[in-house]
Amino acid sequence: MVEIDPRTGVVEIVEYCLADDCGTRLNPATVEGQTDGSLAQGIGAALFEEYVYDEQGQPLVATLADYLIPTINEVPATRKTAVVTPSPFTPLGAKGCGEGAIHVTPAAIMCAVNDALAPLGVLLREVPAAPQRVWNLIRESA
Repeated sequence: MVEIDPRTGVVEIVEYCLADDCGTRLNPATVEGQTDGSLAQGIGAALFEEYVYDEQGQPLVATLADYLIPTINEVPATRKTAVVTPSPFTPLGAKGCGEGAIHVTPAAIMCAVNDALAPLGVLLREVPAAPQRVWNLIRESA
């Protein structure tokens, strides 16, 4: 669930829920950390990270001052649930873990952004949902 400030175009993640199934959790703290890390990377892809080039093809995002990534302020606490279906193919029933959120988070956030923009009759079709891009879309709808 997101909120969008119509004056600035800033997208704030109000609530994020996720479930995973990595089989037997051999180290639950590691699973938690990997899941949080992949969630942060997915938020970066959805809201911040973008490769920008000039007319000559030179990168304009060569440092972290130019290439934005989410910080602890942009990554919300999440509601998580675990489904535990032990793998029949590994001795302890473990499966891979932690990577799943990086794949689904951008889509989930963009769906939430578009749901928030739906009353305006506009649809954001490009990532990241950076404030300037969202603000321009809101202004175009007026």
